[in-house]
Amino acid sequence: MYSGIPRLVADLCENDDLATMIIVDSIFGFTTHKMNVRFRSNRRLSPQWKSAVEQFQQHIDYERGFNELTSIGNWYDHLLARKSTVQLISFKEHMFRFLHLFNKNSGVTLEPCHRYSTENFGGKVVATKE
Repeated sequence: MYSGIPRLVADLCENDDLATMIIVDSIFGFTTHKMNVRFRSNRRLSPQWKSAVEQFQQHIDYERGFNELTSIGNWYDHLLARKSTVQLISFKEHMFRFLHLFNKNSGVTLEPCHRYSTENFGGKVVATKE
C-alpha cells in the first residue's frame, strides 16, 4: 500500500487513514484528507461507526469502544489477516488516541469549521482547557 516508505512510517500513515475514516469522518459526515492518495473510504459503515463513537462518549471505556468499532462489518477481519501482533497493537493504540478526542476530559474537542469559503465542509480541533 505504501511501497518504498519505511514500514513504521507506512504503518502510522495507514493507521491514521483508518482511524480518521472510522472515527473522525463518521462524526463529521464527510471524508477528510488521507495520507494515502489511493485510500478508499468505507462510507457504508459510517452511520454505525458514528453510533459507536457516540456510545463511547457515554461510557468512556476505550476497550469497549474499540471492540464496538472493530466489530462493525468485516474490515477488521481483513486487517487481522495481514498484520503482525505488533502492528495490531500499534493500530489499537492509535484508535485509542482518536477515541480520546471524544472524552470530555481530554482537553480538546472536534467541531465543524466554516472558516474557508471555498470549502463546503470543514472541521477543527478546539482546546477546551487552558
